[in-house]
Amino acid sequence: MKKQVATALLPSLVLAGCGHPTFTPVVVNPEFIVVTKYDQAHATTKLVHDSSTMNAIVTEINAGSLNIMPNTDRPTSCPAAINGANYDIVVHYNKNNSSRTFVLMFQGCTFLEDEKDGITMYADVPDARNLFQ
Repeated sequence: MKKQVATALLPSLVLAGCGHPTFTPVVVNPEFIVVTKYDQAHATTKLVHDSSTMNAIVTEINAGSLNIMPNTDRPTSCPAAINGANYDIVVHYNKNNSSRTFVLMFQGCTFLEDEKDGITMYADVPDARNLFQ
């Protein structure tokens, strides 16, 4: 009997994220989003009020939670870094929810850092990047 209980607990501990970084989902329908693109020459900022674009950005950020990096150094299997642009994405809410800040980086691999949860994901946010095309 004890053996069955122990084996039943093990999968639940794994599913609960024991020792694995966790992601707090971003709430849809923000008040506005500020995206700043940094490249070698300068920084450019876009303010987003369009609800469909904002919710698309939030959906892409939340999808990144499927690819959270473990709490170790970045892998060495990424291709050589190229001088691409990096982006700050700040999702603003009314006073009921605090703002969320993410940094989208292209360093050989595409990384999305969540400042609130202190995690890094292998994720892209193309709707944020497309604001600058």
